[in-house]
Amino acid sequence: MEQKEVIVQATPEVQTPAAPSPQKAPEIKNAAVGKTVIVKFFSNFHKENSSKLITKTLCKVGFISRKYSGDLPLNEEFWLCKIIDEVSPGQKRGCWMVEPIEKVSETDIQRLVPGFYDERLINGVLYITPHEKGKWILPLPLKKSISDCYAILVCL
Repeated sequence: MEQKEVIVQATPEVQTPAAPSPQKAPEIKNAAVGKTVIVKFFSNFHKENSSKLITKTLCKVGFISRKYSGDLPLNEEFWLCKIIDEVSPGQKRGCWMVEPIEKVSETDIQRLVPGFYDERLINGVLYITPHEKGKWILPLPLKKSISDCYAILVCL
């Protein structure tokens, strides 16, 4: 039997370059998420907002996460809270979403003074880490004297 050699000639195909796939902006991990802080809650009197309580302790308004189903803080109570999320990170506008962990008695809270904590400024948020364990907050006059950030977190 005779075999025939078949030669297949490759023809150049016209290829159109694929459209570049849209690249996602790199996600910036929010260093605040998961931190525990002490906040003071206040009644929210804005009729447009469904949240009954807010906090301004973190220098940016904070709301209780809708996923939270435990005991709710009362007006002017201090609570240890976990930061769940930040709306509009890196900007003054937006808000924090927090989840209450436990009520803190005002008599158990200690006020920080300069020299008793470390500071780190990350993406506009000043993270304050006390040198000693405890229930710490930054006094309002000291907080108001800090102007190079949009939020201040005393991380416990």
